[in-house]
Amino acid sequence: MSQDPIPEEQQNPVQPDLTTFWQRLKTRLSPHWLTRDMRLLLAARISMSVARALAGIIVPIYLVVIGFNALELGLLFVAVGIVSAILSSLSGVLADRIGRKPLIVVLPWLTAISALIFIFSHTVALLFLFAALGSFGRGAGAGTGTIGPYQPAEQALLADKVQARYRNNLFGLVGFASSLGALIGTGPLTALNPLLVQFGWLSARGLATYQLSFFLIAVAAALAGLLAIPITDDTVRQHAAKRAAQAADGVGRVRRQQISRPSWFILVRLWLSNSVNGLAVGFFGPFITYWFYTRYGVDAATIGLLYSLINLAALFANLGAARFAAPLHSQARSRTAGSRRQVDPHRSSSGKLSSEHECSVDRSTLRARSL
Repeated sequence: MSQDPIPEEQQNPVQPDLTTFWQRLKTRLSPHWLTRDMRLLLAARISMSVARALAGIIVPIYLVVIGFNALELGLLFVAVGIVSAILSSLSGVLADRIGRKPLIVVLPWLTAISALIFIFSHTVALLFLFAALGSFGRGAGAGTGTIGPYQPAEQALLADKVQARYRNNLFGLVGFASSLGALIGTGPLTALNPLLVQFGWLSARGLATYQLSFFLIAVAAALAGLLAIPITDDTVRQHAAKRAAQAADGVGRVRRQQISRPSWFILVRLWLSNSVNGLAVGFFGPFITYWFYTRYGVDAATIGLLYSLINLAALFANLGAARFAAPLHSQARSRTAGSRRQVDPHRSSSGKLSSEHECSVDRSTLRARSL
């Protein structure tokens, strides 16, 4: 009795091709539409996330070591939250007037200066002031995507440098960069001090280990500002050209300030969701490290290991976020376009939004999301 021949693919099953996997990963992390400026901004995001994640672990423990109690920590983090909110709002407003690049360069340097102040001063007033200016205490080091008050300027600049169809993918890469920076800050850098102490290259007495961590925070933040220097930013020139064109059309500032009803609906929803989320993060984020340290007596390296596992999971989740968001984004744009079709003054006779109005809506939405 004859038997059917066994298919060739069953005789020689194909083994997973690691080369193909790395090529696909490289394509995902470095797509063809990624420009030099985008790469620099992503590198700056990684560096700043390193500083934020490391500060989220070191700052609460350091303040407890030098004598702060829970109430004083709470007051400090309230001051940080208030000043950060003000700086975030100002950066969103100033970004369109002086450009996004100055904010992306200068504000990380302010964080670097704040870290250096923490090394050389124990004066409570100075610690409060520079913790607020440096935004120390935002995020806990786990899953952190926080880079500081210049985030509205950074996101607006990124949105202007990519076509709308690639925007979800770009912000997926931004999330990946944040998680990668947080993974570096909570993993290798928090484990560095115990290793140096073990080999006898760093004293475990006094505050030497914390001072080294603050120095690393300063270096990472300063590097983030340096990486942004070569970026091209034509925001001021573009806005001047738009204002001149509007003045020539007799429109003035009316069109610039006008936001459609569907856009307001999206902005209000983002404000509400981010306010509730911010309330939860304010209660939880700054104090989780303090709780682990005081309640269980674990050191910074152990807390960093826990946060690293969370950041590692977030690292790969951010790569797939754009794929999951694409269908929802398409549905939302379809519903919004249908509601605008009858009354939106910025829509042309062909039914399409003017590029100027679409960009302004995108930038307003990004600002609300980052607050």
